[in-house]
Amino acid sequence: MAEVRAATPADIADAAELMVAAHRNHFPWLAARDPAASRARFQQRFQDGWQRLTVIGPIGQLDGLLERRGGYINLLFVRTPGAGTGTKLLRAGEAAGAWALECFVANERAQAFYRREGWVESSRYLRPFYGEVHQFLEFRRR
Repeated sequence: MAEVRAATPADIADAAELMVAAHRNHFPWLAARDPAASRARFQQRFQDGWQRLTVIGPIGQLDGLLERRGGYINLLFVRTPGAGTGTKLLRAGEAAGAWALECFVANERAQAFYRREGWVESSRYLRPFYGEVHQFLEFRRR
């Protein structure tokens, strides 16, 4: 079974592909816009900050990733929900000091996951995301 590890520059392309797949699976309205542009944007983002990534899976076959900036989890996506990968990544983020994250109000599966893992809703707000305003939830670690 794959273990959680710090990302390396060799993970950048696969991490970007994982995010394109996540957008396709979880945010079809966003993925339909331009997958190539999305891939390039994530590759640049991860190239500029691969040190903020925690991943699970071997190079070229990532099962999930977590991006953290200080105590805030910016991204947590897994290839196969329900396999325990998200829990492992979340625990690694917590161990590194993560105490807050956000998700779309419309993403009920993510909300249920965070609540099940002991995180609590701290606020709801609107903010722009890729040119449209969406409602988000912020969760805090209990």
